[in-house]
Order: sequence, then C-alpha cells, then structure tokens
Amino acid sequence: MNAKIEIYGLKINREIAPNTDLSALIVGEAERQVGGVRDGDIIVVTSKIVSKAMEESINLQKLSLPAKPCASLNSTRLLQKLWNYTLKLARL
Repeated sequence: MNAKIEIYGLKINREIAPNTDLSALIVGEAERQVGGVRDGDIIVVTSKIVSKAMEESINLQKLSLPAKPCASLNSTRLLQKLWNYTLKLARL
C-alpha cells in the first residue's frame, strides 16, 4: 500500500477578528488555494487563531510582570493565573 501525506499551509491575509467564522474561512481559503477540503482531510488550527476568533486572547503587555524574572511568590501567582486562563480557554 502506498501511503501519501500532503501538508498545505493556508495563507490568510487578514486579521482574525472576534466572532470570525473559522470554518467558513478555512473552507473558503482551502477551496481558493488548494482545491478544497476532501473527505479524510485533517485540519489543524493553532490555538492562537481560535482564541482570537473566540475573543479570548489576552494582551501579555497589559499584565503586570515583575521587572526581573525570579522565582518569587508573585511570579508563581502570575504563572498560576496564566495556567488557569489556559485551562478556561481549553474548557477542561
């Protein structure tokens, strides 16, 4: 049996805005760029794109980070907040 794997990266030339219909966007771009999506295709989407479409992204520049990286209690709390937010996004 000859197995064949092809990988295509879709180029999206616009910013992903909140409430973007990712399914329609991906299918439309796949049709335009590579001839469409076929039965058995596997589609991979980065979590960043999904969070932007769900309006769940956070601006790390707005977080109050310590001036120097350190293993302090404050930085541990910050990491815990980021981890909790990640779990919320993943709906675990």
